[in-house]
Amino acid sequence: SSSSTVLDQFDFDMPATTVGANLKHFFGNSFYTKTGLAYRKIGITNIKVNTSKVGETDVGSAESLAADIAIGNQWQWENFTMGCDWIGVMAPIMTLSSRYSDSGYSESTKRDLSDSWNKIAKITSSQVLRFYLGVSF
Repeated sequence: SSSSTVLDQFDFDMPATTVGANLKHFFGNSFYTKTGLAYRKIGITNIKVNTSKVGETDVGSAESLAADIAIGNQWQWENFTMGCDWIGVMAPIMTLSSRYSDSGYSESTKRDLSDSWNKIAKITSSQVLRFYLGVSF
């Protein structure tokens, strides 16, 4: 079952930033599991209806602490590292902050917007095939 939100009726940009610390546990030469914590900030910008901009550039943001879990492989050749997280998930543990602009809306729309915004802070994201390269000195 899916739930709709007030935000479903708009087109908008949703930039996200994450910063985390992880530990890898290797099984064999290259296969690993990665677990850690991440700070995640999700924003909403540039709200549009039918390609016409109707919202502010920065509507708001939600910040959360999330668990970051993945499995992958990593290979090392002298000073060069290449790896891939094959599959992973980032699940929120706690909401750190949530701010948005609700000025100009009716009371019922403000309640709906508040419910929608609370869902944004609790989004669980998944990943498939995250490649990385590195050099050690």
